[in-house]
Amino acid sequence: MNISPRRRGIIPSHLPFVHALWEKAVRPGCTAVDATCGNGKDTLCMYQMLSRTQDSHVVAMDIQQQAIEATSRTIETFVQHGAVQYRPRLTMLRASHEEFPAFLTTEEVALVVYNLGYLPGTDKSVTTMTDSTLRSLSNALKLVRNQGLVCVTCYPGHPEGRLEEKAVCNFTSSLDYNAFDTVWFKRLNKDTAPSVVVIEKLAGK
Repeated sequence: MNISPRRRGIIPSHLPFVHALWEKAVRPGCTAVDATCGNGKDTLCMYQMLSRTQDSHVVAMDIQQQAIEATSRTIETFVQHGAVQYRPRLTMLRASHEEFPAFLTTEEVALVVYNLGYLPGTDKSVTTMTDSTLRSLSNALKLVRNQGLVCVTCYPGHPEGRLEEKAVCNFTSSLDYNAFDTVWFKRLNKDTAPSVVVIEKLAGK
């Protein structure tokens, strides 16, 4: 679920905040995973970042076939018309974000990204769910390498989204401070605005 928030002042939307962190996490030879690729905007952003490095890999997952197709078209358009220094390997998987594919290894995965909610322009009843999202987060934290990031964009503007945001924040708050660093980007005077939870797996843990 992607929403372009109206900008009125100096404070940016959540997007520049998370993209700056992604840039710090990725490096040559790494793998970035879009666990809920939707229309492919996050996948494209990661692909663009990794197209400046060698031997990189982008994995895009979604449970809906139309999301996989939309993301594939987005990347194909970029490759055809964009400035690509290197071409990262791209793997598209129609799969739930609950389980990550066995070929992914902790040494490689630098970034796992979630964009929770429903696919824009489709059936709003088909949405990520709190229980499966929490199971996926647990798996992502085991998968991501030291100094890697797990980034979750929450959309509390619909009922399941409000439950997910609360559950993700509670889960993140319970993590060992010595093993993980966590932040929450949230507009405090607009409850329905998207928020972002970022988890860094600390080195040596």
